[in-house]
Amino acid sequence: MSFCSDCGAKVEAGAKFCENCGYVLDARPAAPLSSFKISKFYVKIAIAAVLVLILVVFLSSTLGKSNIVSAYYPESVAKAFVEGAVKGDKSVERLCAGDDTDRVFNMGVMALGLSMTKDRNFTYKTTKKTESKAMVQVSGSSGHLCDIELEYSKGKWLVSCVY
Repeated sequence: MSFCSDCGAKVEAGAKFCENCGYVLDARPAAPLSSFKISKFYVKIAIAAVLVLILVVFLSSTLGKSNIVSAYYPESVAKAFVEGAVKGDKSVERLCAGDDTDRVFNMGVMALGLSMTKDRNFTYKTTKKTESKAMVQVSGSSGHLCDIELEYSKGKWLVSCVY
């Protein structure tokens, strides 16, 4: 006579399960982990998925810091700058190139000039663009309002001057 390894009850020889607790007595042990083989294809898929996830997290945190302003397009930087300057939002200074005096000056020019217009539906058009400089024309319903000069620095476009 033998005993159930789960509850300790007596079980008859050759029994497939314990009548007391229902434990399966004839269960074969699980295969050792070393015999478990994972296809190289699935390993590559898992690694690729992790890398894509890391890239998505990195990009979303990077873009999130700039209020989803694409620093790769002069028009989107000019738009964010104008909208922030009109509202008096000091955080748009991060979109400016140059020292603090230039930043404050550029913001002041924008806020003064654009606050005089009642129209807030501005349009933005890149009129000149090279690898390192761009000019974006800002217009409203009354016509041309100003030009914003941007320079490409450290992998993104920054406002360098307002005319």
